[in-house]
Amino acid sequence: PGDVQVTDTSKTQFLEADEGAAAFWARVNDNTRMCSLWMILRPPGYEPNPGGTEQIEMDLPWQAFDRYDQAGDRYKWNEVSGFDTPGTYQIFFFARDNDTGNESSLRQTVVYKAKAANNPPGPFDLLFPSNGLETRTTVLLLWSECSDPDQDPVTYTVEIAEDPDFTVPVHRAERLMQNHYFLDSGAGLKDLTTYYWRVTAVDCYGARTVSSEISSFETNNTNPLVGWILGRVYDVEGGKVVTDAVVSIGSYNFNTLPTGDYLGLLPAGTYSATVTAAGYVKASLPEVVIPEGGILTKDFELQPAAPPTNCGDLAEVVSALQVMVGNNTSSASADGDIDGDGKIGLAEAIYTMQKLAGLGD
Repeated sequence: PGDVQVTDTSKTQFLEADEGAAAFWARVNDNTRMCSLWMILRPPGYEPNPGGTEQIEMDLPWQAFDRYDQAGDRYKWNEVSGFDTPGTYQIFFFARDNDTGNESSLRQTVVYKAKAANNPPGPFDLLFPSNGLETRTTVLLLWSECSDPDQDPVTYTVEIAEDPDFTVPVHRAERLMQNHYFLDSGAGLKDLTTYYWRVTAVDCYGARTVSSEISSFETNNTNPLVGWILGRVYDVEGGKVVTDAVVSIGSYNFNTLPTGDYLGLLPAGTYSATVTAAGYVKASLPEVVIPEGGILTKDFELQPAAPPTNCGDLAEVVSALQVMVGNNTSSASADGDIDGDGKIGLAEAIYTMQKLAGLGD
């Protein structure tokens, strides 16, 4: 049947600034095969080898479980101390197989220790799917990026439930680094069902902000098979994001948000793409492939359009150059002889060139 594995652990915990201990539990797939079970606590900012690039084992103390909880069929650590520094703690769980001696894959959970006078992340909104939208059981969730007033790093937690109170979430994903999440077939969503979803922004000290609203969507797999394209539009020279750009995928048009991001939902297939924005040269891509029930991530770069000039006609510039070298006997020569001495000096030639270029009076 294979080696013993850790199958479930205690969930994310949030400690107040004056708390320094927490309790944990873990469950394995076969108690009869388990030789030992332990946890390792990794504190905030721990680096096993600062500046190193090779893969090494973490030199951290491990702690065996305290007792077996028969009613819950799980192993417990009653009180684990060491949560003194504010920040994010990673807790790793391992088991060793009694027959083979092999070590299991790790399972982990997280503990956040609060910091005094810390501010929670700022407000943000759910963007897609819009409330009440009908979609397939594979769906991309998108929300606006959240900024932290203390400039602390922010991660996101997504929750999906069949009731707006999220009594029993059917799917949960934590520590997401980006402002989108794809619910694939592994999420187990049912067809013809109403689901509610919300997002929580969490900073590294556990301060939390829940999305400004709770949204819902309806699953219906008779809808056409679609895919998503998402990305960001940049200025190729300055690197800044381009807002109000229009990303055209075939006949489908999508506008960029104030963050420069865009999101497109369209039937799966192969399309050509163009990107336009005021003050920029149009960008084109001959082929983009939208996957069935999947996501294509594609950023675009736009070249700023050249500013208009107020230069004189090329023929006039050539004529002026001919005047300067004495190869033109036309009226331009007389026009360039400002002081009327029958000659065109250097100062007069420069003045004439500036005038033709629109730089003179």
